[in-house]
Amino acid sequence: MTMPLPVKPITLLAVILGYFLLAKVSIYCFAPDEKLCIYLFASGAGLAAILKGGYRFAPAIFIPALVLALWQGHSVSVAALIALSSTLSACLGARLLCSCPRFSLSLSHLSEFLRLIVLGGVVAGIPDALVNTGIFYFYHSVDSKHIALIGLHWWLGHILGIIIITPMLLVWSGSGHDNRHSARIIETGLVIVLSILAGLSVFLHWFGDASSYLLFLLVSWAAVRSGSRVTTLVLTILCLQGLVSLTERNVWLPEHYNDWVELDFLFLMLALSLVGMALSCYITQLQQAMRELAEQGLFLKTLLNTMPDKVWVKSPDGVYLHCNARFEALYGAKEEAILGKTDFDFVTPELANFFSA
Repeated sequence: MTMPLPVKPITLLAVILGYFLLAKVSIYCFAPDEKLCIYLFASGAGLAAILKGGYRFAPAIFIPALVLALWQGHSVSVAALIALSSTLSACLGARLLCSCPRFSLSLSHLSEFLRLIVLGGVVAGIPDALVNTGIFYFYHSVDSKHIALIGLHWWLGHILGIIIITPMLLVWSGSGHDNRHSARIIETGLVIVLSILAGLSVFLHWFGDASSYLLFLLVSWAAVRSGSRVTTLVLTILCLQGLVSLTERNVWLPEHYNDWVELDFLFLMLALSLVGMALSCYITQLQQAMRELAEQGLFLKTLLNTMPDKVWVKSPDGVYLHCNARFEALYGAKEEAILGKTDFDFVTPELANFFSA
């Protein structure tokens, strides 16, 4: 975990409002009776707040969660238990991630993103899902034959919030991340516009039915060409469009999946996120490795050129591969004119054979 951010009132207020709005959107989309919400995307905002600001931001999660639970009509004790569960889940996820010495908030490596999913989402989401499922079972007379499915939905909804919201907040609030999108402004704008149009077609059928495979193509394009920031933005846009589709109850999956439409949407977003972030992290690592290799090559060349001795490198066939400035003076030619040639191009055959002996 990085050094905690200064806890300013405006910062706390922003976190409280952000958490509250995300939770309210989740309830609006997935809790028609405003009682049972199986997808709480605010979990991602809560984990990001703790990771960036430390445990001092825990009240900024507890307060809006408590207010929201009271707004839903829960008793004070039940509302407090729900809010405490959400807060502890975020703190547990942050604790598990910070215990990993190689975890970085930049998410520039695929291993960091996978740790975020497994520790911050999969593991830390289990207690929250168990607590909330138990609350609804004992206080809202939920049918026992549905309780396992409700717990599964709640757990997966928590994971989706971690995968969609947390990376976006961490990547866009961080510094030193890849800025591929800034060098390709027109292309970045194009992929965002096309992602919006594709989402409207796949989820809302504005332009006829389209295959969800189109979404994978656009997410991959954003990941490879524009970097993690644009990738998280595209994923968030697609997720919001999917939420609108579910809110209006438009059926965009095959007929035999209608009873599982919310769960299918969740798995679709999980797959899109994994593909997009995996590609983006891979390209970022590749570019970083290429930069480091170039820096090492420049250092080696500078070192050789400052040496007082003549230094050269030949292939087994006698072709010059490298030489320093002192060696250039021997043949009276620049390195560019020497590389790719042999001694026979500069001296007599007798002398060239002597050098090759």
